[in-house]
Amino acid sequence: MFICPGDPNAAIYSNAMDFFKEISTMFLNDPSIIYELANEPNSGEPGDSNDEAGWEKVKSYAEPIIKMLRDRGNENLIIVGSPNWT
Repeated sequence: MFICPGDPNAAIYSNAMDFFKEISTMFLNDPSIIYELANEPNSGEPGDSNDEAGWEKVKSYAEPIIKMLRDRGNENLIIVGSPNWT
């Protein structure tokens, strides 16, 4: 069964910080790496709405990861998706 909750704050993504920390350690400032956070969140259950509340959910997910990447000296490009398909 494929799980696609749509909300980047869903429990299934609870290891995202650890994932990005590991990748950023292995490939610190590698010019081939572009970080894409919240890739294609969507309105599927429980999903995010494409309004201010949806944007706040994506923002609350992405900001701590971005801070961690920057605090570790990572200067790579970081892309953050929108509340719905991007």
